[in-house]
Amino acid sequence: ATDQILGFNEPNFTHQANLTPTEAALAWPRLEAIARDYNVNLVSPAVNHCTAQCVEYEWSVDTTRAWSYLDAFLASCVSCKVDGIAIHWYGSDPERFEDYVRAFEKYNLPVFITEWSAMGPNVTPEKQMDYLATTVRWMETNPKVGAYSWFIARSKQGLGLWPFNSLLGAQGELTPLGALYAGLPGENFLHSIPGLIEAEAAHEARGFRHETSDDKSGYVNLRSIEERDQWLLYRVQLQVPGNFIARLRFSAEALDSFNLSINGSPVASFEYPASDEASRWVTLDASIGFIDSGTHTIEILGNADQGLKIDYIEFLYE
Repeated sequence: ATDQILGFNEPNFTHQANLTPTEAALAWPRLEAIARDYNVNLVSPAVNHCTAQCVEYEWSVDTTRAWSYLDAFLASCVSCKVDGIAIHWYGSDPERFEDYVRAFEKYNLPVFITEWSAMGPNVTPEKQMDYLATTVRWMETNPKVGAYSWFIARSKQGLGLWPFNSLLGAQGELTPLGALYAGLPGENFLHSIPGLIEAEAAHEARGFRHETSDDKSGYVNLRSIEERDQWLLYRVQLQVPGNFIARLRFSAEALDSFNLSINGSPVASFEYPASDEASRWVTLDASIGFIDSGTHTIEILGNADQGLKIDYIEFLYE
């Protein structure tokens, strides 16, 4: 079941819904009747900035701007039922994405980002992953965001072609990007321990990039960014208290170490073992002592400059 109906799709584009703000307002009662019949909310026309094939209409400011169309629509539809604002965005800069979303908070309604992904000539599979993860984590912490939906589920270009934004493969299986999207936690989600937590499923992350995993299992791993401190934060819940082991699956190009903290207190340190073989995946265990029942914050902290990669962390009773 759904509790939202989306309005017209990009009506400010001639090759999409192709409606002036006045035409959209005149047609809006038909959507209101459907929303009323099914007792659901009705979200505004979904808009994006338009630079070509734009619908022409009279307004006092730049009509290529997405918010100009909404301003004109709402001015023509003063008593209309509008329960949220739908927007689209295609760009590769997370900060510009955040600024764009904030621009629609002026309507004092939940903002629905119903299409977005990284676009641009320099987009790679790894940059697409970073963009998805950074923007999702930001949206999960923004109370003004009502919902979001990545574009696209399955692209015509296929997995290996630009812009590398498909969540599903040819047979409906998750791509690495799709696995990342499905695995990123919501703001209020708590990982359960004992259990395995994929590294990329951090609530907050700094100093890491996302990449397709070259480990024997998993879709995605995190790779450290040189000359940056690394920090990952996970929120977890535990039902039955006990003594625990933390198991970490990671790789490095040279000797590196990093620390594990629980609720701000250091409990273990992991050091990549000396070997003639660089960048091999290893699994190390560390006894971390007693953990009480309840909710906890897990942090991984380091300052690796030598290609640290993390696949997962697992918590087991000792």
